[in-house]
Amino acid sequence: MRYSPEIFVDREKELSSLRKWVNEGTNVLVVGLRGYGKTSLFMKFLEEVGCDFPGVYINCLTIYTGRDLLNSLLEELETLSSRGCIDFDRMFFDALLSRTRDSRDCLNALYKLLEKHGIRFIIFDEISTLLRRLGAQKPFRGAGGAKAVAEHFKALLDRYRGISTIFADTSTNFHYELFGKYPGPLFRQYQAMLELEPLSFGDSIELIREILRKRNVGLSDNIVLYIADISGGVPAYIEMLLAIAEEGMDIREYEAEVERSLILGLLNRYFEALLDKFSWTEQEVLYAIAKGMTRFSELQRSIAGSAQALNSLVRKGVVINVKKGPRESYYLIKDKLFTAWLAIREKPGMRKISFKKARMLTIGFESLVREIFFTLKESVRIRDELGREITIEPPKKVYRYEGALGEIDMVAEYRDYVVVGEIYFGLKCGREKINQLLRNIGIAERLGYKVRQAILISYFDYPEETIGYARKISEETPILLLTEKQLRELSKYSLIRLP
Repeated sequence: MRYSPEIFVDREKELSSLRKWVNEGTNVLVVGLRGYGKTSLFMKFLEEVGCDFPGVYINCLTIYTGRDLLNSLLEELETLSSRGCIDFDRMFFDALLSRTRDSRDCLNALYKLLEKHGIRFIIFDEISTLLRRLGAQKPFRGAGGAKAVAEHFKALLDRYRGISTIFADTSTNFHYELFGKYPGPLFRQYQAMLELEPLSFGDSIELIREILRKRNVGLSDNIVLYIADISGGVPAYIEMLLAIAEEGMDIREYEAEVERSLILGLLNRYFEALLDKFSWTEQEVLYAIAKGMTRFSELQRSIAGSAQALNSLVRKGVVINVKKGPRESYYLIKDKLFTAWLAIREKPGMRKISFKKARMLTIGFESLVREIFFTLKESVRIRDELGREITIEPPKKVYRYEGALGEIDMVAEYRDYVVVGEIYFGLKCGREKINQLLRNIGIAERLGYKVRQAILISYFDYPEETIGYARKISEETPILLLTEKQLRELSKYSLIRLP
């Protein structure tokens, strides 16, 4: 069933790529974690191409049998016919349907119907669900199950080369076995891959404001920025976070509502359903990482079977492996709001973290910046906002310091020196943040560190007053100013992408 997205922001690059690939008859694999907006992207693409490239969309979550698949196609063909995009031959459809005996016949009929009606592309949304369900039915059951269905798809794609097939799915082990490695039946059948990333912070803010305008609701700039920050650019999270916001709330009231939702409300139910999709050992590993046990050696000592679970989670795209040496690996969970939810939950044998602490350590711009620095794979040469060329080296360790002397947003440790950072996600980064950075230098020095550089990092551009003050201070103190521009360049050489 098609729908028109209520609000659609950005994704122009993705739309352009899809149009190009469909025009070339390319088979495409689209992957992205749940909530990243795959379905909205497809709906927008179908809306934009219209009759220029007649295409059909299959929501595989609603398909249980081969007949269901053909009935879903029937709805799509009738929709295209009503818009004048194709001449739908209902008699041809009914004749094919009458001759289908099983799911394999239905797949064959589906591609014959696509060819007959000049359909340029077909989208299978959540393809792994379709493969599993058809694999449990005759004639695929007992002949290899889902893998046998994938093999049959391979034959169909070989035969109907003029039709672009778009497979879309979340990153799962099942998907990896069929698509993601060389022996998989469909590995060589797609020629392009689109990995859907979260929205940028800027686009998240635009999406939030567009939704608020459409719903005639007003929220303070502080709450809008807060939602953009903790959502991580995931459209589904933006919607859920907006659902618990009310006009007239101040930021403290809203933060309390978010915490309640994570503990007992909508966000809690959402993440409980997500967690249930993982094995028991995978769940144990996810909890441990969220609560600060990120080093492989620690995980291996504490959780039986953790190595296998970690490999599975990496293949699923849920966890990132950060190698810091031949025998030193760390693991990070990609979904930061999910990480915070895991961190604040009660778990026997594991310490509970307060929401305030989880907020600082795991979600939002501050945490993201630390992870970009931590996962740098090589040295990067960039120019800061004061015009200075600098080299950022991959650090050994990156963390937030909290102690008797105060707090430092970022400490990046190297062999014989540290880099300290002050991180700010707000519309106007004032000179007081430079003063805080100077205090950070003092704290680090009292802790016995040699500070080589101090970096102020703001997502948005600096006011002229702040830049002028920084120039004056930096004559005596090694202060650097970075914004989204420099962070985006850094993230090209990191395992973490800046949204």
